[in-house]
Amino acid sequence: MSNILLLYNRQSGRQQSEHTIDAVSAVFEQAGEVVRIRSIDFESNPFEDIEEIDYVVVAGGDGSVGYVVDKMLHHGIHLPLGIIPAGTANDFATMLGIPHSPREAARHILRSATRTIDCGWVNGRHFINIFSFGLFTTTSQHTSSVHKRRFGRLAYIIEGLRELRSFRALPLTINTDGADVDVEVATALIFNGRTAGRLPLAREAKVDDGMLDFLFLLRRPLPILIFDALRYLCGGTPSSVKHLRGREFQISSPITNIATDTDGEPGPSFPLHIKCIPGCVIIKG
Repeated sequence: MSNILLLYNRQSGRQQSEHTIDAVSAVFEQAGEVVRIRSIDFESNPFEDIEEIDYVVVAGGDGSVGYVVDKMLHHGIHLPLGIIPAGTANDFATMLGIPHSPREAARHILRSATRTIDCGWVNGRHFINIFSFGLFTTTSQHTSSVHKRRFGRLAYIIEGLRELRSFRALPLTINTDGADVDVEVATALIFNGRTAGRLPLAREAKVDDGMLDFLFLLRRPLPILIFDALRYLCGGTPSSVKHLRGREFQISSPITNIATDTDGEPGPSFPLHIKCIPGCVIIKG
């Protein structure tokens, strides 16, 4: 018998969160586990006044999982973590091979051993899948919860088309391995995971290799940008798409009000210090 803290985000995805949590909790309890349920409040510590827990399970999307991992690491909580995919895209859970059905995901957690994986860190905040900025990267922040539940991933596409109207290139200085690279980019994505919106962007990324994968799309006229992005998504290698791999990056820009995104939630401000923290998360599943 194990004691489980089951955390869930009421706003995640298109599913009815209470119904999902009831179903997941029933699976655990039928297996003899003791379940304590708590909803996630992004303004507070979800582990406050929690004792005698054997492992944590979070039901939500990448933002919820990233938030819980960040709080666990900040508070020195080194417990196994199980994931119930209950968001819109569920990129990180998909990469880990976790079933999409909440009930099956719970059964997967029960029968799985633990393994350690990496996470990313940016300006004092941890992320599990992706940190990004530039064109389309803050789309999930601007897409309303109502539209996410109603339209699913299509809601992101609709909001992304709106962002095209305010597109601007971003001048950056990227420092990695002691060398500076000056570029102008349309968008930049730093992956610990492999996908964004279920699109396989960081094709060779691994979650346990101690490295981050940095993809950026260089400044081009908008029609060429769109063509090159589609070409890359189809498996091509357009010259405007650049790929760096490293353990640590320093990124600065003369533009200071660049919006950033951490696992689908608002991220920190420039300048940026980004690094991989190897083996810091214990996954059950």
